[in-house]
Amino acid sequence: MLTTFLFTVSVAGSQESKQGNDQRLVIEGGIFLPNATLYDDIAIRQNPMGDSWTSSDNGTVSFSSAGLMLGARWKWQNSATGWGVSIGMRTKAIYNEIAGNYAQNTDYFYLRYYSSDVDRSTKFARIKDIGEVLLILSVPIEGHYTFLHRNVFDAFITLGADIGYVFLRDMDINFRNAEMQQYESMVRKALEHKTDDFYGSTYGALGVAVGASRNLVFELCLPGFLLSKKYFELGTASYFTTVRFSLQIPIVKSQQP
Repeated sequence: MLTTFLFTVSVAGSQESKQGNDQRLVIEGGIFLPNATLYDDIAIRQNPMGDSWTSSDNGTVSFSSAGLMLGARWKWQNSATGWGVSIGMRTKAIYNEIAGNYAQNTDYFYLRYYSSDVDRSTKFARIKDIGEVLLILSVPIEGHYTFLHRNVFDAFITLGADIGYVFLRDMDINFRNAEMQQYESMVRKALEHKTDDFYGSTYGALGVAVGASRNLVFELCLPGFLLSKKYFELGTASYFTTVRFSLQIPIVKSQQP
């Protein structure tokens, strides 16, 4: 996919010297949905509730991962051939959460943060939820091809790569009992996993541009692929879905020959 992307960008770039090349400022925002899976080695036991409880029932917790993205790109588009290329800056804010299973009428779970064979002791913390926040700054490079023109809209495909860095990480542990706050460092230690700070992804998208100047854009990416599975401390993810909305502001519009 990345090879195809580089070929697309190369073709698009060769069109820039021809007449009919438009330049636009693209302001974008969207929803970022990784397919994150909770790490198996995080020792969680759901607090069992209800008449169906047995001592062997560990229950479940919910784990969710979602983010928002905001960015700006400079886009060159050849209106005669349909090829285009864009480059810019993008910020992603991703939030991962482990929470008690509210569907089973419980608002907390147990997390094992200490276990020793020497003194034969095991310690659990009662936790309402654990939240992980990541902020990623990246440079997206995209190739575009418009394959359908209609009176009210254009349809196009996009191939892109996004390279950046995780410049902020934070984790918040919400204990059910305030007195457990003193053990936060031990709980954090139990949650530690090796992470990659250098971010990378490749993706394809199908989009439509509407409006008299085709300035309103909607795109769906399904799926995109992460270059590493280890961006999160709470879980892993290998691919993602993105829903993106953009405003294209015309800056330079060349006349056709």
